[in-house]
Amino acid sequence: MASFFVGVPRFQYVGPDFLVYRANYFSQNELQYRCLILPQGFSTQSLSFLISGFTDVDIYAQASTFFADGYETSSGAMAFGLYCLAVNPDVQAKVRDEVDSVLKKHDGQLTFDAIQEMTYLDMALSEALRMYPPAMAMIKLCTKPFKLPTPSGGTYEVEVGTPVVLPLYAIHCDPQHFPDPKRYDPERFSEGNKQSRHRYSYLPFGEGPRMCLGAITVIISR
Repeated sequence: MASFFVGVPRFQYVGPDFLVYRANYFSQNELQYRCLILPQGFSTQSLSFLISGFTDVDIYAQASTFFADGYETSSGAMAFGLYCLAVNPDVQAKVRDEVDSVLKKHDGQLTFDAIQEMTYLDMALSEALRMYPPAMAMIKLCTKPFKLPTPSGGTYEVEVGTPVVLPLYAIHCDPQHFPDPKRYDPERFSEGNKQSRHRYSYLPFGEGPRMCLGAITVIISR
């Protein structure tokens, strides 16, 4: 895959010089959100040092994966998000009022910092992703033996190297975590409600150090 994209002219622009340019172009907050930089006080030199260990093929490989995984899931998330707003005009009105209010505060500029203030929009998108996750299931490989509880009350020992399928759609529609799961309700993702649920009951992009790289693209592109 990486060797294929090396020959694609569009991806030949994705290199260290381009990343340094992005570091100068984006705001400090957005760069930290994208995990492209060091903490406060970073410099162009520090970023160059950070990426100096990557070869061109490494960067092309990451870029090609991000292009395929990030933009395809983004388009799906936006489509289902707009669908949910279309069939729930009351939610649509609240989202519109919030967007208008935040844009007025930022002189009509749709900046990264402005988007971060649109909390109800984030709740509405999160609920759409719960009902229509980008993937129906996620496959992980067991790296440590553990005992998995079964519905009957017993346990099943999962051995190292065993593929484990996580049924995301089933988890997102489990009434134990989301009562009346077929109902579109952005309030499920208020801060209070999020804190009351199990951390892994909502996994549209996976979780942990190997979660989907396209997650940030979907959130920023919302």
